[in-house]
Amino acid sequence: MKLIFCAHQLSVRIKRNLFQTFHTVSDQLLIHATLRQSTFPCCRNFPKHFQQSIFRRIADALTIHARTRAQGYAGKADWELQARLVEQANGRIPIFGSGDAFTPETAEQMLKETGCDGVMFARGAMGDPFLFRRTIQYLTEGSYMEETVAERIAAGFRELAVNIDQFGEKGACLQMRKKFCAYSSGIRGGSQIRAKLVRAETEKDYRDILSEYC
Repeated sequence: MKLIFCAHQLSVRIKRNLFQTFHTVSDQLLIHATLRQSTFPCCRNFPKHFQQSIFRRIADALTIHARTRAQGYAGKADWELQARLVEQANGRIPIFGSGDAFTPETAEQMLKETGCDGVMFARGAMGDPFLFRRTIQYLTEGSYMEETVAERIAAGFRELAVNIDQFGEKGACLQMRKKFCAYSSGIRGGSQIRAKLVRAETEKDYRDILSEYC
């Protein structure tokens, strides 16, 4: 279960009910509470009542995406804030970092600079599911192998097939335009291919555009 919430917007009654819910199901489910820095746009310290409730093992883990709501995707994520949360947790629950981790190298850098227990990829993995494999290989072996263009395109079509089953062909193909642009990164003449991809409306359109790599 993944819970995303903004603590500063919750009333005392809602907070009490939220934490009671954590208590009720925490013995049976893995509660993954995701806290964004936009929760506290006006201060750099987490409210003590919130910290202690979470750190008393109400949740099994905490992920922080260290960006403000106003910031959006602009600028840099505040890794210093992540490091402070790790210090405050003091090993009571695992802390996962998120924000500006797009490569195996930046994932390693986040682990070293913040002391977090793990890294959560978000935008970086869109159109690049191989990022997880490369990162594990890099952290365990010190280097990694890049996947081939054909492997990336094949993964894109697998994702397209899943989305078609869930959303239907039209909706899936619209959703996959941006992702196929990412999957096709590194292809010779990529700009011309991507200009076609953003107009694709059917699975056949994608297969025709990427026929050389299917």
